[in-house]
Amino acid sequence: MRLPASDPPAAAVLVRAPRDSGSHTLPHPLPDGRTLRVRQGSYEQPSELLLYDGDRKVATVLTLSCGEIVSMALDRSGRHLLVGKDNENDSAAGNRPCGGKNHELLRVGLAPTAAGAFPHRVVWRGDTYVGGFTW
Repeated sequence: MRLPASDPPAAAVLVRAPRDSGSHTLPHPLPDGRTLRVRQGSYEQPSELLLYDGDRKVATVLTLSCGEIVSMALDRSGRHLLVGKDNENDSAAGNRPCGGKNHELLRVGLAPTAAGAFPHRVVWRGDTYVGGFTW
């Protein structure tokens, strides 16, 4: 991972998951033709990262019990995704706050385990906004 030094706003545009007018983001294409979409959460529902094959949802890749997915960047191999998470700790947050640091980066594997789960782990926590991070 690296933080772009030359033009962070332009780099953020490349990795941020664009939103459409509904609750899902626009499709984020994968090398195999499938797409990822983010369903934004609320106090009642968790944010989810969803895998689609065409118009059909095939899997839930990641479910967040708090906070919101604000960015994602695919590694060159197409096997891992770097997900930026806003922990929604400010007073104007619309989702359930997480506490702790304001932002996290999660490394998400896009190949499910034998049990069908998609592995993920936190690789960074801090107070810097995570929209500009990339592999």
